[in-house]
Amino acid sequence: MTPKKQHWSAGVILLAFVGCLTVAAQQAAPQPPEHSGLAPAAPVGSFPLSLDKPLEMAVESPGVEWRGNTYHLVQLGRAQFHLSALSRLTATFSGGVNTFDDVDYDVHVAVFNAHGQLLGTGRTVCSVARIWAGLSGTTSKTLDVDLGVNRDYAQAEFFSVAISNTQVLTPDQWQKQK
Repeated sequence: MTPKKQHWSAGVILLAFVGCLTVAAQQAAPQPPEHSGLAPAAPVGSFPLSLDKPLEMAVESPGVEWRGNTYHLVQLGRAQFHLSALSRLTATFSGGVNTFDDVDYDVHVAVFNAHGQLLGTGRTVCSVARIWAGLSGTTSKTLDVDLGVNRDYAQAEFFSVAISNTQVLTPDQWQKQK
């Protein structure tokens, strides 16, 4: 073989080797979750979402310590989501409030697709009235949340709820303020 042909053959072999390395590196690179073939885990603290049927859940506001007990002024136990023909997602939450102090809690709702991608959020206020007759009572509460319009809501698979950590006065504290 002439030196010119040897040089050309070595170049072809080197080019083929580099091409094989490039393909191998691309195949070994980690794939994004949506292309990995594995279903990602649901977002932490989320619940499965189905439309137009009651969904059991358990979410409560941060606890308030008073006289050796912990009081959660807002407890939510049921959700129901509805998607309109125009892609507006609304939700109704049912639960109870503990009539411990006059306070407003922000209730935030987030909706995710099967890959854990955030599709939208909504917020409402849960007002708790102070009704005190020597004891704290519990009353039922219904909250409505409008999450807005998004055509991707048809792929909603999970939801999560967060209740704000709001300053709450204990009965001892608000009675001193009178």
